[in-house]
Formats: sequence, C-alpha cells, structure tokens
Amino acid sequence: MRRLIAFALFLGILTLLSQCIKKEKTPVGAQFFEWGNRGSEADTLMYAERDTFYQTSIPCGEGAYVYIGHSKDNKSRGIIRFTDLPEPDTVDSARVTLYIHRIIGNEPGSLVPAVYTISQEWEETDITTDEFESGGFQGAPVDIDDIYTDSDSITFLLPADLVQSWIDTTTASENYGLLLEYAPPDTGFLVEFYSEDTPTDSFGHPALTIRMQDDTTTHTHIATADAFIATTDMGATSDWLYIANGTALRTLLYFDVNWLPTNATVNNAILSLYADTLLSFPDNNGTFYFNIFITSGESWEIPTVTYDSTAYTTGTLLGDSASTDITFFIQNWVTGTKENHGFILIGSNQLTNLNRRVFYSSQDMLHQPRLKLFYSLPPSSRYEE
Repeated sequence: MRRLIAFALFLGILTLLSQCIKKEKTPVGAQFFEWGNRGSEADTLMYAERDTFYQTSIPCGEGAYVYIGHSKDNKSRGIIRFTDLPEPDTVDSARVTLYIHRIIGNEPGSLVPAVYTISQEWEETDITTDEFESGGFQGAPVDIDDIYTDSDSITFLLPADLVQSWIDTTTASENYGLLLEYAPPDTGFLVEFYSEDTPTDSFGHPALTIRMQDDTTTHTHIATADAFIATTDMGATSDWLYIANGTALRTLLYFDVNWLPTNATVNNAILSLYADTLLSFPDNNGTFYFNIFITSGESWEIPTVTYDSTAYTTGTLLGDSASTDITFFIQNWVTGTKENHGFILIGSNQLTNLNRRVFYSSQDMLHQPRLKLFYSLPPSSRYEE
C-alpha cells in the first residue's frame, strides 16, 4: 500500500514538472498573438469651437401668406400685382380685398395700410428685400378711400384713374403693382394675409374688383403675383444663434473632428442644440424644421457663405431642444471625401414662412451646441497598449 501511495506521488510530481517545462518553453512575445488588438470602441462629447449667425436676403413669394407689419424685431411689407385686366373701358370704381388668416402680436388700433405704387418689374420668385430696398422699387403713395375692415378681411378703394392706366396701357409693363405696409417703426403687430398661392379651398385670395361705367356687372381678378419683403432689426450677437424663415437668419457651427484617425468608423454622431423659447417668433407652438448643410469655403464669408446643397439632413425642434443625426457628414470628413469647414443651418420653410427659433451659443456653458460621437477603430496587426 505504501508503495502505491509513493508511486502516485511520484507521478504527480512528474506531471507538475512537465507543465513547468512547457511554460518555460513558451516563446517570448507570445502575448502579442494571444492579446492581439481586436479593435476598440469609444465615445466623446464635443462642443462647438466657433459659432455665429447672420442675415441674408431671399425671395419670399411662394408661400401661402403675405405678412405686413412690424413685431418683435421683424418688419415685413407686402407687394401685390393684378394683371389680365378687362378690355379697355371707363373704370367707375376699383376695390382691393385682402383676407386675414391671423394677427400676430398686439391688437392693432387700425388695419388701414399705407399703399404705394411699384415702379419696376419684379417676379415673386426672384425679388428680395435687398434688391427692393436698393433698387428703388417703391413708387409714389396712393390715396385710398372707403376702407372697410373686420376680423376676416380689409377692403379699400383704389383711385379709378390708377386702375384705368393699368387697363389702357398698350403693354403690361406699366402695371407693376402695389406695395402695402403698416406705419413703421413699430406697429407691434403683423397681419398674416392669404396669398394667391394659398390652396383654393382656403378662405380667399387677394382680389381686385372693378366696376365699369354704364355696366352693371363687376370684374373680379385674383392677384397674379404677391410676395412679402421681410427683414429684422436683430443685430449679430454671441449670446444666441438664430434660424429664421422669411428674414433668412442662418446659423454657422464648427466642430474640430480632425483628430479622428482616417480609418475610424463613425457609428453615430448626434448634434444637439438648446433653444431659448422666450425668444421664439411668433410663438413656441408647433414643430420647427431646419436643414443642415456643410459649408464649402475655408472661411465664412458673410453674408455669401457657400455650402454644398447636394446633401443635407433635416433637424427638428419641438420645445426647447433639437437632436439631429449627422453621422454621414462626420464620416465624410474622416475619410477625406469632404473637408471640414463647418455646418450651416437654414430654416426648411425659409422662402414661404415668417418664424424663427433662437438657440444658445457656445458662450453659454450649460446649453452650448454639442456633438456626441460614437466611433470604432479596426484591429491592427500588432498589439497596442
């Protein structure tokens, strides 16, 4: 029995020694094969290094409304034109009717507009605020009379001889239309009128009704072109960033992602913005959409900042924040397909509406624009600590 126990102990010792010998024979550097770099995943939170906003000039003639008035730093005037008038005859009377969708801001004491002729040709898809202001489009004031206003519409009489001149002219070029405005600098309200582009099932389009002498019938003509010419008194400031439709306020952002390796895969990139809802116009109700493009110039040459319009993503603001997936853009920068010159944020309804949202800039440490990155690096052929 003792011999058996001794033999078992001897076998155990031999097995232990053999394992030690094997371990000692493990080649130097084997850990590089056993622990090889299988890639890595990481995330990081970044803040905008540069941001600003600016105003440009755009044509606003394709929307469902024409805005006239001055409220919360926004000023807008309306231009309207009636063509295809009746055959030459003697005009007895002519009246214009504009239909109201809503009134924004203070309750107006009067809805009687100031009316001017327009002295040059214009197209609703091309005319901009800057062009109108610098090109001398505003003509002589028009005396209007017999003004009727209610909660749904305003109606006023035009001088018969003015409309007569529109009808009698041998070409349409002398009828450039009318400019309407409420007395600046601050009426405290904006009237949102239906335009000629409003869907036909809406309340009513701008109309010119003409009555001829010795004629018991009237001729009603819907506006053939109208637009609003909007601008803002809001000067550049570093405290907030603006995105506005109509007045064409645009925001610029730059994040430095050049530290990412060219072989990195951007799994997710989320841009987050935080809004100051007290500065929204006309209010903070409803969803606000904006488009994000990448700027194409090495510097932001305001107000003619160039950007790549071939690719964009749409951001959505509802309430006080907006989070937008911009993975595609960041990945293009990492691979070198596009150069990183930053983003430009433009209102999705810039040509047709008049509203804005205001975001905190990089000056606000709690609510500054931020970029959350999730990325991965591929495995390499050697171990990296």
